Amino acid sequence: MEILKTEFDNYADRIIYGRLVRLAPKNTVDHKTVPKEAQERVHDLFTAMFAKMQTNPAAASIPVIADNPCKPGYTATHQPEYVRQRNMVSEPIDLPFQVLRLFAKYGSFSSSNTLEIEINTVRKPYKYFGTSLPIFLETLERGMTFLSSFGFQFAILPDNAKRPTHVCISHDDVDLLHALGLLSSLSGDDGGHKNGFHACIFNGDYSFYIERLNKILNLGEGYLQSVFERYKERGYTVKVGNHTFNVSKNGSGCGFEFREFEQPSFAFSASALGVKAMLEDYASLDELTKRILAERCNTCKHCMFCAKGKGGAITKKIFAKNITYNNEILYLCPSYPKFAWRNNEITREAIEQVFAFNITQENYAKDWRKTKPL
Repeated sequence: MEILKTEFDNYADRIIYGRLVRLAPKNTVDHKTVPKEAQERVHDLFTAMFAKMQTNPAAASIPVIADNPCKPGYTATHQPEYVRQRNMVSEPIDLPFQVLRLFAKYGSFSSSNTLEIEINTVRKPYKYFGTSLPIFLETLERGMTFLSSFGFQFAILPDNAKRPTHVCISHDDVDLLHALGLLSSLSGDDGGHKNGFHACIFNGDYSFYIERLNKILNLGEGYLQSVFERYKERGYTVKVGNHTFNVSKNGSGCGFEFREFEQPSFAFSASALGVKAMLEDYASLDELTKRILAERCNTCKHCMFCAKGKGGAITKKIFAKNITYNNEILYLCPSYPKFAWRNNEITREAIEQVFAFNITQENYAKDWRKTKPL
């Protein structure tokens, strides 16, 4: 995978690219009944499914809608039409994987190559397909239409019944079905597309994601790992998942989070604890911290958010602070500074600045409630 791609012709290309960023390299675990070769075939299957979606979106009933990505900093409530169109595209992309996971997690073998599910046992705990029987069956059939081109067969039982009680899926590759079951058991309960099942992670090792980010963000081989080690030396905890990682220091609130805010767009966000205290002590700060605060804190617009007490009543004076930066007086707000770097803004320089900022922040985060209202 090359340097981060951020421009696409349509939503489908954007979403599938994001899924591929998360897709792990081939990985396996030792298991008594599921051979490693079968686990690798699951990866081959997922890769082939994404490839077919890219070259022939109609095969998965994926609508082709011109790309119009979410603007940075905006939420779904700001862009309801964007959310509607995105969901129209992401649902048929995720559906075949959800079907496989449904049978892998809840199915039992009724014959050597057939997984069967009693419908009433899954409609409530697995609500992705809807809880009404007609919607449940219609959604399953839509997903199976795509999976049939990969050797899967689907049946509703009893045949031609007005109210069927079971559904089943079969495949000639029996070991593949067992490998899907193993993957489901190892990937946790989250049914979302960000979990280990959709990323085809058998061994629970998410370190590939760090190195993949090193590559697509052009940070250099091993760079993020070296940053994590420096944080660990200062007593920070590093938690890595398939679509996020978090660096934090217990009891201080210092650190940063790295996550996808919109596929395949990334946000590198620093903790804002201690900003109020730092603005109050601005003259004593080092030059880098002064610059970060001056450039990233918002100018006070008298929204009165910081002055609200319980119940929303205005009970305090505002906590904005006058500071001098580059011979200019700035009236800065301590709430919601723009401590997020996105996509190509995520550079070595930005990460090193956040590291240095966190070191300074350690001295102030514990005093984040410190206030000297004007």
